[in-house]
Amino acid sequence: MKPILITLLSLFTFFASQAQLKTLTPTFWASAIPSEVDLKDYTVLLDIVHRLDKREISEEDLNSTEAALYDRWDELEDAMTIGGLGCSWYCGGGPHKITASSQLGPEKGFLYEPDNAHDFDATTAWVEGAKGDGIGEFITYHFMANSPPVTKVEVYNGYLKDENTWKVNGRVKKLKMYVDNVPFAILEVADNYNQQVFNLGTELQSTVEGTDMELKFEILEVYPGTMYHDVAISEILFDGTGVHCFAKGTMITMADGSLKPIEKITIQDSVLSLDIITSQSFSAGVMETTRIKHHNLVRISLINGAAIELTSDHPVFTNNKGWASLDPEATKTYNNIDSASMLETMDEVVVYREGRVVSASVQKIEMLESCQETYSILDLHRGNAFFANGIVVGTEVLTQQVATK
Repeated sequence: MKPILITLLSLFTFFASQAQLKTLTPTFWASAIPSEVDLKDYTVLLDIVHRLDKREISEEDLNSTEAALYDRWDELEDAMTIGGLGCSWYCGGGPHKITASSQLGPEKGFLYEPDNAHDFDATTAWVEGAKGDGIGEFITYHFMANSPPVTKVEVYNGYLKDENTWKVNGRVKKLKMYVDNVPFAILEVADNYNQQVFNLGTELQSTVEGTDMELKFEILEVYPGTMYHDVAISEILFDGTGVHCFAKGTMITMADGSLKPIEKITIQDSVLSLDIITSQSFSAGVMETTRIKHHNLVRISLINGAAIELTSDHPVFTNNKGWASLDPEATKTYNNIDSASMLETMDEVVVYREGRVVSASVQKIEMLESCQETYSILDLHRGNAFFANGIVVGTEVLTQQVATK
């Protein structure tokens, strides 16, 4: 009787702990499975590239069909690449190591290692290697201390190489997410090809130097494959905050009205700040700055000729909407921004012009693809707005993080 009682108590404790965890459901984005035509062309392209690398052939040896495929290299790589949330975030963040409880052994030259679940490649996957249906197996992502905070998890369920491979292998139905081995949430994963985004509702980050944060995802339930018991996950990616910045060369208006490149701003400087309610300007000391590499910046051009290059979540202040950005949901995660709207052409941006605070409408918004050094002012000793290229922008004070370690 005693062993039975102990077992019942253990089961009660297990289910009680599960019930206390929050359950997260995803927002669905586009299908992540590449088309059969693109997959076929990409396979041929990889063979061409391999032969070129081995110097077995030169570009002059390619026939017209092969040359056309080679010219489509960037296009086809984009078709095979998945993960659209954290493009700029990944230039400043992301895990440095990925481990797993098990992995399927190599088959016909294919590897199923945990790194496959974070390579942005639709044609690879981590496949667990335990006997049975994979329940209890897990994959862990390791983030260095002070990496930009994680606020979203992006899951690509199953082996997304193609539709048949996806069907014959098992997929995840529920994942239990841990932060440093402490249960955090249950992720209910849908059985489809789509990019599935889970908003964590908080910021996860290790702030102890030399101590990693570990995000572990344990398989609780599965959708069985039509042929194999193995469970596959093509990608688990991340997005977050802590990285909105400006391009090098952005001119900051100082407290005395002079201009200084943002890359030269230090905590000894005082900039011109603005009370967005009263429109009164004042001097504010710089408390903290940052420098991070970024990909895919946005250029905002105004009707008065002013322009600024920044990350999509960096807020600018407008007369008609208040704070606005190209990614308002990410912007709202900063505790000095109560609300944010989508920035659009014709919005009236507040600017500093010839010693006066006026406004100018947005004329053009462009996406920039290059990766470059970016900079930002994270905090001021008073106020939360300053002038970059004459445009009123916000500081980057983060909301309270979930401390790890």
